Amino acid sequence: MSLGSQVKKYRLAAALTYGELEEMSSVSIGSINAIEKRSSVRSAHASALARAFGLTLDQLLDEDTDHSGLVQMHVANWRSRSNNDGTLVTLERPAGYAVETYWPFTIDKERVRAALHADDLARIDAYILGLVEAREASAVPAPPRAGNDRP
Repeated sequence: MSLGSQVKKYRLAAALTYGELEEMSSVSIGSINAIEKRSSVRSAHASALARAFGLTLDQLLDEDTDHSGLVQMHVANWRSRSNNDGTLVTLERPAGYAVETYWPFTIDKERVRAALHADDLARIDAYILGLVEAREASAVPAPPRAGNDRP
């Protein structure tokens, strides 16, 4: 797959119009269209498009891993913010994402939800999901937990 194929795949996965992607990335519709149609591997706009999808440049160019779930969450968050309705977004997890029944952090989760903007929560969620996927992909067991914590 080329950069253009990846851009098109994620744009369609998130049901983004060219205009929406232009607004999110500051890359013109003509440039987006040209990138999608070319088979080149590089573009001066690749980083801006990756950020618009909520991905790193490496994730955008990674043809072996489908990051559509992350892109869909990021775009849903962007759309809710663009409505300026002020509501906190409840993000849907990608298929196959296991939601744990415990909160593994020391700070109260309601305090986190109250203090952070929905965009912050989406970035944190995407980052943690990326860590989990990387750990699962490498098949390296997680380090032992400190103290008497239960898994």
